[in-house]
This record gives sequence, C-alpha cells and structure tokens, in this order.
Amino acid sequence: MSGIDYPKARRGSQIDTYRSLTKGNVQIDDPYRWLEESSSSETTKFVDEQSQTFASYIGRYPHREEMRQVISGVTSTPQLGCPHRSGGYYYYSYRENTPQPVVFRKTDQDGTSDEAIAFLDANKLSADGASAVQLYTFSRNAGFFAYGVSDAGSDWLTLYVKALKSCDFETRPEPGFYDGVRLADKVESVKWSGIHWSQNDDGFFYQRFPRPTNPDEPDRDSALYFHRVGTSQDEDVLVYQEKEEPFQQYFPEVSDDGEWLVITKTIHGATSNDIVLMSIADGSKKHTRLGSDGISNPKFIGNIGASFYFSCTWNASRGRVVVYDMAEDRWSEHVAEDSTALLRAAYAYDERYLLLVYTKDVKDELWVFDLRTGEKLRQVGKDIIGSVQIKETLGGRINQQLFLKFSSYLAPDCIYRITGESIVLHSQSLALDPPGTYVTRQEFFTSKDGTRVPMFLTHHRDYVKGGPVLLYGYGGFNISVVPKYNPAFMSFLRGFGGLVACANLRGGGEYGEEWHKAGMLEKKQNVLDDFHGAAQYLVRDGYTTPDKLIAMGGSNGGLVVAACMNQHPELYGCVLAKVPVLDCLRYTTSPAGSLGISEIGDPADPTAFDYLYGYSPLHNVNAAKPYPPILLFTADHDDRVPPMHSLKYAATLQYVKHDNIAPMMVRVDKQSGHGQGKSLVKMIDELCDQWAFVSISTSLKWRVKLGL
Repeated sequence: MSGIDYPKARRGSQIDTYRSLTKGNVQIDDPYRWLEESSSSETTKFVDEQSQTFASYIGRYPHREEMRQVISGVTSTPQLGCPHRSGGYYYYSYRENTPQPVVFRKTDQDGTSDEAIAFLDANKLSADGASAVQLYTFSRNAGFFAYGVSDAGSDWLTLYVKALKSCDFETRPEPGFYDGVRLADKVESVKWSGIHWSQNDDGFFYQRFPRPTNPDEPDRDSALYFHRVGTSQDEDVLVYQEKEEPFQQYFPEVSDDGEWLVITKTIHGATSNDIVLMSIADGSKKHTRLGSDGISNPKFIGNIGASFYFSCTWNASRGRVVVYDMAEDRWSEHVAEDSTALLRAAYAYDERYLLLVYTKDVKDELWVFDLRTGEKLRQVGKDIIGSVQIKETLGGRINQQLFLKFSSYLAPDCIYRITGESIVLHSQSLALDPPGTYVTRQEFFTSKDGTRVPMFLTHHRDYVKGGPVLLYGYGGFNISVVPKYNPAFMSFLRGFGGLVACANLRGGGEYGEEWHKAGMLEKKQNVLDDFHGAAQYLVRDGYTTPDKLIAMGGSNGGLVVAACMNQHPELYGCVLAKVPVLDCLRYTTSPAGSLGISEIGDPADPTAFDYLYGYSPLHNVNAAKPYPPILLFTADHDDRVPPMHSLKYAATLQYVKHDNIAPMMVRVDKQSGHGQGKSLVKMIDELCDQWAFVSISTSLKWRVKLGL
C-alpha cells in the first residue's frame, strides 16, 4: 500500500460507442466524464481535494527554502528580446526578477546615446501578474503600437492600441505605460492571431472567433477582420472567411509594398496548400495552390512587385524557397532543397538579401542569399553555437538590418545583428557560470526499428556516470527540440548534480517532413519507441539506472511520457507529465482539440480509433505492473489541453492502482494556462514543487549545500 489516502472520485456509468476498423462497434467506459465539466461544484471539490493531497505530500520536504534559492537563481536570469526599430527608437523586451517582461525604449541600438526607459510594464496590468502581453507590433509609419493581453494564461487575447504620435481619437488611462496614450480601441475574442498593419497606419488585420457560450466547446468559425483605429469593434469589416470549412483558420501577412494581403490557411492543424492574395485596395482576390497533393507548408517571406517568395516543403521534404509570379500565374524554384540540411526559417532584409537558417543534426547554420537571384553569397556566424529562436526574430525586407536571438542549453539569450553579409554580437545576458563549467555534446542511439536518433547530453564538466538523469522529449507537430536555455534543466543540473538528456524523437521537425511523418498518425508508436530507446541507451551505456531516470515532457510530450510509463514502467524512476494530452478519444471536444486531428488522428475515424485506443494513456493503465512516482501538471485556465485530461487520468490511476507503492498525484495551477505568459513567481513555485516531489518520492536527493 502507498499509505496515501487519495480522494475518492465518483465512478459514473457513461459508456461511448466507437467504430473500429478491425472490431466493428466498440463500447468504452468513461466513468469520469463528469470531470470534463470544469466549472461544476463536483469537479471543483475533486480539484481542491487533489491539491490538498499534493500540498500535504510535498510539505514533508525540509529544504524548500534552500531549493528555492537555487531555482530562483537560474530562473531569474535576464531575458532579452530582439530590438525593433520604429520612429527613430529601438524597443526591446527585458525581464529580470519581475513576474512579466518590461518593454524598454532607447534612441540608440547600442545604448550609447541615452539610458533606456521603460515603455510598457506588463507587471502593472494586474496585481497578481496573471495578465501578460503575448504579442505587440508597431504600425508601419510609427504612428501606433498595438498589443494583445491574455489573462490567467488563456489563449484568448484582447487587443489594445496606443498612439505614438498626437491624434484626435478618444483615449483612456492605461496602467503600465510611461509614454503616449492608450486609445479607446478594444478588440476582443482574438485567438491564434497576429496583428498586421495596413500600409497607411489606418488599421490592422486580425483573426477572431465567435466567443463560445460554453468555454469547453471546440473553437470554430474563425474569420479575418480589419479594425480601423479609433473605431468600435462593432464596426470592424469582415475580410475573409470560408464558411464551408468551420475548423479552418487564417494567417494573414501584409506584403512589403502594402498592396496585398497574403492569406495562408490551416485546417485541423494542417497547413493548407491554398494561398489567397487579396488586394487591400479593392478586395479582389487571386487564388493559387502550391502543389497538387501532400502538405507543402507555405510560409510567406516577402514580395518584390508581382513576385511573392515562400519557403515550403513542396516536392522538398527538407524545405526550399519558391517564388510565385502573380502576373504569369506561375510557380518556380528560387533556392533548391539542400539534401544535407533542413531549411528551418527564411527572412528577407535590406531589400536585396535573404537569410536562410539551415539545421544539420539539430545545429543551426546561417546562410545569406541574394533575394532577387537566389544566389548563395556566404555563411555568417560560423563560430556561433546555439539555435535561432525563430519567434524572437525581427526585421523585414524594408529594414536594413535583422536581429536574431540565439540560445543554448547552457547560456541565456544572445542577440546578434545582421547587416548586409556580416553579423555582430549585439547584446547578451550575463553567464551564470564561467565558460566550460557545464558542457553539451550530441550522441546518437538506435531505436527499435533501426532508426538513428540524436540526443543532446548536458552535464557538469566533472560529471561521473551512474547518477541522476532527466530525459526530456516531445516528438510531434513538426516541432524541433533545439538547444535552448531551460531553467528546469539548469536547476536539475545544479540541484541533483546529474545529466540532462534531450532526445530528438520522430514526429518533430529536426530532419524535415519525412521525420515528422514518421511519428504522426498511425506511426505514433515510433515516437514512444524512440523515447524507450533513449532510456535504454542511457542505462546500457552506464549513464544511469532506471530508478534514477526521470522522464519529463509537456503537452504532446506529456502524452509521450505517460504512454511510455504505461508500456514500460520498469524503465523509469519518476515521470513528470506537464499539461499532457491523456484522453486520446475525447481530446477533439476541447476548444483547441481540432488542431490535433491532422497530427494524431480523429477518434471518430475507425482507422484512427484503433491506433489511438492502442496507446491513449487514459485507456491503457497497466494494472499488473508497479508504477514509478508520477506527477501530472495541469492548469485551470488551460484551454489548449484542458484539465480534464490530467484529472481523469489521476482518478483512473488512483482507482486502478490504489495499492501502488509510489505516489500518483496531480498538481493544479490556479489562474494559469498552457504555459504561455506564466509569471516568474509561478515558474519558480512549479519547479520547487516538482523537485520536492522527486526528492521525496525517489532515491534522488537535492544537494542542499552543493546546489547553492
């Protein structure tokens, strides 16, 4: 017996019938369906009881304050954002020991002409730090600043506009701003959207959804709108919508010359090959298609007149650059696929240059091309070690320079500036340790079917094999696990003195579309086999033993580690599943659930039902084998992977395996979402809780003195 008195959860009589390709109609019990009603009093009571049980358990840990000092030190490291130039000023985000980042402004990009002043302080938007600025953009003529605010980690945004120049529009006071005024504009029901300004600064394009009456309903019926500055949202103009595709989403970009709205689309999370070019002047539309079948993943780079440049995977699984001649209605290749490297990103800048970010074995290289001819000019930054953080890149064809943010497992942010064919270090955060204190290297292991899979190993230079190992993986949605500073990794290295292993599982984007396809839909088991293979390699080569191996993953990665525990619990000493997808038969009922259909399959499809039911963590709890300690992480405002996944799985574990010796618990974060916009305090609290759980439930002990 575990000795833990888990809360008793009512078992209902819900039975669903699914169609199986091999077995016909299949009836599935769902006794905890009631936990999908997130706002019900019964669910609230269950959450409170689980939270009390978890708090009581980790309350045993005697060294939390010493642990918190170490975690605070690696989490509060300065975080820099790429500068953005607008109206003679440079703006950049920065966070150090504050719950949310602050946007600063200065007149000189190198900071030599004046001291930076705070321009936007997101910490003043709410008393508890739960409100976060998720995105912001400057209008093209530097007249306005628009930004999107989320509350409690939700994916829903409210957009506001601030005047950077004098104007006649209605204004209102705005906490958190030190310069300029906020206009009365308030744009709500925004989700999965950017802010795309028109050429003359009169307004912007954005995507919005009808706000559902039930917050647990799936997102549908999105549309593109145009908001004119200084007007009510009720006056916003519908720009584009295909009503026959209720689960389609739209991603607009305004062309470099400001004349065209370039619209790409996704449906059920998969990028469509259809592209719409809409004249901003008269609304006329030109429809084109990139490739006749398959997924081409078109991403708009920029245009020169009637020539529109895109990166894509059309007939090139590793990526290439193509150009669409609108006048001739013709596609042509501009930069051919590199057979040895993956094209991860492409940026136009300074009117004539094209920067391509290539990845070889999950390590980035930067190459400059001629934008007009496609000629390769030179490689830049050969000595830079790390990965380009794509979301932190700012520039554009009309800008003379491009800023890139680099990160690695060992070092926080470094910002580089590219001008022409040269690159220079712009700014960097202070290193936590002297160079060489910790090291990272790459090794390869062989998965079950013979596939060679890469894995990064990071540890102290004096590391000795046989100690604790944190194994991390994701393996899905074409997302690459690239070297990036992570406070969870660094706190583990300092506190437990072990090794962090990051496995580049199939299903990710590390080697292009073929690598992605090898881990999606009916091939998801390959991802699980890769993760098992990584664990077996680490044990076989003497890095650790199963009782000292901690498996960690989030979202899709949370699904992976939970499914792996079900299949081979003997391989893992502890499992940390963060905001995980666990009910693979009901995930499509959540707000963002349809985004996963193209990746993991639709349970309503008989073929997909068979493989989903075969590994779905909720439906494959192994009653016969003992489980290692497992901690599930969820959040009450997560509308991407709702709490019902973790709550139903926790209730199932605690019922089916009530006599399991190791603890099986759930941590429910309040006023938080899927992870985006989480305050610094919440991040520190979460890491303290997880490492306290590991210290109590396993043989691993936090090095109280050495960790400091």
